[in-house]
Amino acid sequence: MRPGGWPAGDSEERQAFLLELSDALRPLADPVAVQEKASRLLGEHLGVDRVAYGELKADDEIIAVARDWTSPGTSSVAGEYRIDEFGSSSRARSGRGGPPR
Repeated sequence: MRPGGWPAGDSEERQAFLLELSDALRPLADPVAVQEKASRLLGEHLGVDRVAYGELKADDEIIAVARDWTSPGTSSVAGEYRIDEFGSSSRARSGRGGPPR
């Protein structure tokens, strides 16, 4: 696997997905709508049961998941979580203003 979860040699499939994602997000102006659409498309593309977007709060202790996408029959994980619940390495990987490092 390459970084980002894409298998090596899958560049055509990756590019096709990124084009589909770009086309779907382009007309959206509302950030919540963008998160919802991107989460659904990614979850369906990867064949997973859940995709969630979390924001690290100012105290660097709490991750807030305002909404998530789930496949039918899968429960939501929307809510607030202590960063330590994700394992001891989560704190080291979290970065302010961007994705986990």
